[in-house]
Amino acid sequence: MYNVKKVMIHPKDTLYPYCETITSLTNNLHNAIMYLVRQVYTGTRKAESELTPNEKEIFNLIKKALPIMGDDYKFPTQKKSFLSYRFIDAYMKATENVDYYKTGLPRQTAQHTIKGVVKNMKGYYASFRSYKQNPSSFTGKPNLPNYHKKAVKQPLSSRIRTAKLGKTKQESMWRVCR
Repeated sequence: MYNVKKVMIHPKDTLYPYCETITSLTNNLHNAIMYLVRQVYTGTRKAESELTPNEKEIFNLIKKALPIMGDDYKFPTQKKSFLSYRFIDAYMKATENVDYYKTGLPRQTAQHTIKGVVKNMKGYYASFRSYKQNPSSFTGKPNLPNYHKKAVKQPLSSRIRTAKLGKTKQESMWRVCR
């Protein structure tokens, strides 16, 4: 059983600047991960001569990061183009991604963002497999998950450790930024 508390933060609230910063950093990290995932997904379905410059750049970065990531990780192929949570997390650490290590972004929140992207991609793959089996049950071919818009503040889910604010127990406020 989970306890969930939703709190809307008003722009005049003292927590608003903090929450605005966290949601902005999370949004940037989400888009960086989506960029990686989408480039790998589309690039593994093409011949090497047909790759776009963006796909080539991502593949080169992955090739450089693999030795640092360890022997458990393999280069993505067409059959294995899905990037797992462990792969993305290791890649972000190996490349020292600026969005992943941004000052002010709690590590749990960054990892939760990766998990959200992986969950969205799993949903896409499931719907695409279902589409292949029975296209008539869909109105069209499923699309890859999109990037988040920059100006829109996305809801942020956070663990209690991240949401605890205040110097002492008596001053602590438990809030979730949105």
